[in-house]
Amino acid sequence: MSLILRKNSRQNIRRTDSTNHLLRLTSVKGFSLIEIAVVMVIIGLIMTAGITFFRSSILGTKLSTTKINLDNIKNSVVNFAMANGRLPCPDAPPWPPNIPGYSNPLPTTCGTNCSCNTCANPPCFLPFYTLQLQMPGGLDSFGNRFYYDVSYDIAAGAQGGLTNTTQDTFCGVLYEYMNHTTDIAAPVPIVTNRNDGADDGLIAVVAGVPQGYAVAALVISQSSTDNVFSAPPGLGGKNIAGTLREYEMANIVNGTAYNGIAYGDLVAELTYNDLYNKACTAQKTKIRIQNYTGVGNTVYAQFAGSTACIAVNPQPLGYIDIPQGSNVTFYNCQAACQGQCMGCTTCTGCVGTTCNFCNPCTSCSGCTPPYTSCTGCTGCVGPTCTACGTCYTCGSAITFNMSAVATDAGNIDWTGVAPATIPRDGRVRITGACALSDNTLPAP
Repeated sequence: MSLILRKNSRQNIRRTDSTNHLLRLTSVKGFSLIEIAVVMVIIGLIMTAGITFFRSSILGTKLSTTKINLDNIKNSVVNFAMANGRLPCPDAPPWPPNIPGYSNPLPTTCGTNCSCNTCANPPCFLPFYTLQLQMPGGLDSFGNRFYYDVSYDIAAGAQGGLTNTTQDTFCGVLYEYMNHTTDIAAPVPIVTNRNDGADDGLIAVVAGVPQGYAVAALVISQSSTDNVFSAPPGLGGKNIAGTLREYEMANIVNGTAYNGIAYGDLVAELTYNDLYNKACTAQKTKIRIQNYTGVGNTVYAQFAGSTACIAVNPQPLGYIDIPQGSNVTFYNCQAACQGQCMGCTTCTGCVGTTCNFCNPCTSCSGCTPPYTSCTGCTGCVGPTCTACGTCYTCGSAITFNMSAVATDAGNIDWTGVAPATIPRDGRVRITGACALSDNTLPAP
């Protein structure tokens, strides 16, 4: 009997355990549809944020790389100027260029006259190959082309600007440009801000303050939609090709153009001052004065504070370079340069107080007509009478300070006083009348 009771008891216990287990299984709850939806939304938000962050990170990297490229381009332009004594011309259309990435005209063919008149509708393209930049196709990190403009005279056949200089004249011409960066009609290219409300190639003045300035060169990187300022692709604002070489100033707040419309172009400026500080020194800043006083006429130059008399041969190769800030006086003979023109004490002969630089006649019986004294003959070489002129100072002292006077060589080169045909190339001349004038030849 007891065995039967124990057996029934064990069966009851097993039944109870089975029942409890079934109750536990039926008491486990699952996720509701709402909970699953909330989880999916959270996952979606995380993925969206991750994708957005990833995309922003990529765009940010491209933007940083493009800015670095712009700095590298500016440095390459400076290096080119230091090596060649001028700035490179753009790579001009037709597009695609015949020689992609090369300065047009080529540096090896344009000599001392790189007028860059092949770029009819600036800005043209960056001469990345000429600048020795590892930049396939001249593209930025977004796959857009770099545009480039530089200081040159766009008129066909015109000369002048920083593409038409040499190692000897580059810094002198650059110094001229530095003194005219904020003129209303400043030399193009220029950059202006939003307060300059016209794309007319002129710098507006508001309350006496210029709203822009001229630059030696600038580089523009296009950026596609949403790359920088949520702007449409292509050049925008004043940067559009075919304008009067007036461009949007770099680092405009929020990328707002003069007309209030956002634009996404990244602009890098190479200012005249920046270029001068990197490429020039006081010793290199000079201007060339050519001797056009007449065929066979040698003149003598003397710098202020010096007693040296420097012979300057006549045209076409005679010249002297004067540094910025210097003061030089020309004389038609060495005796006058040496101050030997007063009172006949040390001078070989005088007419009044003007030195006569020929030997006086002592016995000129062989001259025609014969002279036996110094009464009428100015000098003899053996039996041959020489009719020589007198010594004098050839014009007023000449300076190079960019002052608006007729004796400032830099001002004459800048304004192109007649008979000028080659302005702003760092060369002027003294004429037969000892006047200072612009030159008419691109050399020496």
